[in-house]
Amino acid sequence: MHKFPSLKGCNSYLYNPLMNRRKDIVKNNLKEYRLKAGLTQKQDAKELGMQYEDRLSHWEKGQAMPSVQNLIKLVKIYNVSIEQILEIETSI
Repeated sequence: MHKFPSLKGCNSYLYNPLMNRRKDIVKNNLKEYRLKAGLTQKQDAKELGMQYEDRLSHWEKGQAMPSVQNLIKLVKIYNVSIEQILEIETSI
């Protein structure tokens, strides 16, 4: 029987190259769209109803991912689609 390495105490995304790739895409796009909107992290945090911009900084560094609720708020602020932020092709 094959034994798999324990994920205890590890971030599971480290074991998932697709999730790592998605984080890279999201972090780059969040910063790009924020800058295109002419917002600082502090201004963006305020728009999201956050007191501090540290969470935004973590998203843009790829250290964390925004929740679905925050993604929805961000697409409204940036006037883009979730597909654009996640770089998902929607062609039929």
